[in-house]
Amino acid sequence: MTFTNAWLPVTAFIIFAVGVIEFFDTYFSRYTAMFFSNIQFAIFDLVFGGVLFWSSGYSAVKLSILIAVYLMVKSLFRVVLAFQGSFVNATSAKFGSIISFLLGLAIWIHWPLEPSIAFLSFCLSVEIALRGWTLVQFSYWLIDNYQPSEDF
Repeated sequence: MTFTNAWLPVTAFIIFAVGVIEFFDTYFSRYTAMFFSNIQFAIFDLVFGGVLFWSSGYSAVKLSILIAVYLMVKSLFRVVLAFQGSFVNATSAKFGSIISFLLGLAIWIHWPLEPSIAFLSFCLSVEIALRGWTLVQFSYWLIDNYQPSEDF
């Protein structure tokens, strides 16, 4: 582990932790209509985060295909679910998915130069930030539309 690739294990761990949180969130709300989609997202994040964390010592060329596929597949799943489902913040999900897909495509075609660990880490960090931004937008919607229940 050198200073040049120190950020990659951090992003891998964050993605793994998000997968764990998604898994437990999906498990506790397992009677929803999107249970199988959410469990697939969680398992995908768990597997990718674990594989990336344990292979973070590899060269950028070896990791580029893994990260490119992750970004493109994850973004395609999200944009399809945003169009298919009735997401409250579908615009945020679509925007984040398009940006993530373009970053994955840039890694795939080796644009602008050969992949570097710094660029791969940057792309994964943007993915994490865009997912967080979408969740923040959703929380603002929840605050604006909260109706207290009479049960409590």
